[in-house]
Amino acid sequence: MQNDQLSEARQVNNQTHAWLDSLLTSGVSEAAAVTGMMNALVERALVNGGTPKTAKWLRGQARQIEKNGDALIEAFAAHKGGG
Repeated sequence: MQNDQLSEARQVNNQTHAWLDSLLTSGVSEAAAVTGMMNALVERALVNGGTPKTAKWLRGQARQIEKNGDALIEAFAAHKGGG
């Protein structure tokens, strides 16, 4: 990703957290909200990229989480703190 795309992705990330927070405040469970969001993302990926590409992307995401999950949590926390 280029710098402008990364900046836009950060903005979308922040907006997504705000939307998730509003869903939780309105009484939607976190599990339902996250599952619904994930299903929508997978649906978009399948429609736009097809099954093999989506499966490859999801496997890559899973590998990143398995390999770097703790570091990702720290990085996300640092970003929220302005780091």
